[in-house]
Amino acid sequence: MVISSETRAALVEELNDLQNVKLPAARACVTDARSAGDISENTDFVIALEDEKRLLSRVSYIEDVLKNATNTDQEGADDGSIGVGAVVTIAWGEGDTETFVVGSIVERHSKYPVVTPNSPVGEALIGAQVGDNVCAQTPQGDLPFVIVSVEYP
Repeated sequence: MVISSETRAALVEELNDLQNVKLPAARACVTDARSAGDISENTDFVIALEDEKRLLSRVSYIEDVLKNATNTDQEGADDGSIGVGAVVTIAWGEGDTETFVVGSIVERHSKYPVVTPNSPVGEALIGAQVGDNVCAQTPQGDLPFVIVSVEYP
């Protein structure tokens, strides 16, 4: 998996918040609920325990991503081609435009959806440049489009 340094930083920040704020608060809720009596009939305990498990699962996921992901920043930016981290606007055959971020699913972008590099559209985008006529080969058929703009935030 390839992620941008911005995404890595956001994940590190989220992990820090989970480990130092949210998990201790969740554990305190579990302890408080446990002390309220019979846990077999205590819905507060069950809810607190489920919340703690959800947070632990997220911590594990983020740690795995950070451990296994490689960084890329502006791959292709020097020659104007599309790489991971690019914000790309394309025009479909009918002329409708759509803007994407090329990256892994963990990429966070407030404005645009993510297209992964190994998806049909992502594979067609990687290495292309503004003005290129590109065709993504999908299970439903070919999707022709034109690269309108490429920028690296």
